[in-house]
Amino acid sequence: MHRAALATALLLFAPAIRAQDGAAASTVAKPFTAAEEAHYLELGKKVNGWFFSGQADSLLAIADSAARERLGGLEGIRRQMDMVAERGGMPLTVLAEKMTRRNGTPQFWYEAEMSTFTDEPLVFRWLFNDQDQLVGAGMGPKSMAKADGL
Repeated sequence: MHRAALATALLLFAPAIRAQDGAAASTVAKPFTAAEEAHYLELGKKVNGWFFSGQADSLLAIADSAARERLGGLEGIRRQMDMVAERGGMPLTVLAEKMTRRNGTPQFWYEAEMSTFTDEPLVFRWLFNDQDQLVGAGMGPKSMAKADGL
C-alpha cells in the first residue's frame, strides 16, 4: 500500500510531462552534443538539488508559465516536496543521472534508492526548453517510468 500511495501522489507532477506528449511525438530525437549534455546535466543537477533542499521558489522561478500553472505554483511545489520527504525520504544511493529526451525535449533523469521508500528506486525527471526553463516534471517508482526515458 505504501508503494501505491506514493505512486499516486507522485503522479501529481505527471500532467506536466503528459502535456508534452502530443507536441513532438513524431520528432526524431537528435543526440546531444557533448556541450549540450554537460550543460543540461548541470542544470538538471541544480534543479534536482533545489527540490531536495526545499527551494520551491527557485524551482518556480525557472519554470515557464505553463509549468508554473501545472505544478500548482509555489504551494503545489511545496506539497510535492513535503510528500516526497514524508513518503520517499531522502536519496541514499544515486543510481543514475543522465540526459535523455522525452518527445524531443531535453530530460534530466535522476534515479535513486531512497531512505523511506525501499520497494524500488524512485525516478525524478525534469524537462527543459531551449531557454533553460523547466517545462515539465515527473517522479515516481522506477517500474512506472519508461526505460528509454520517453
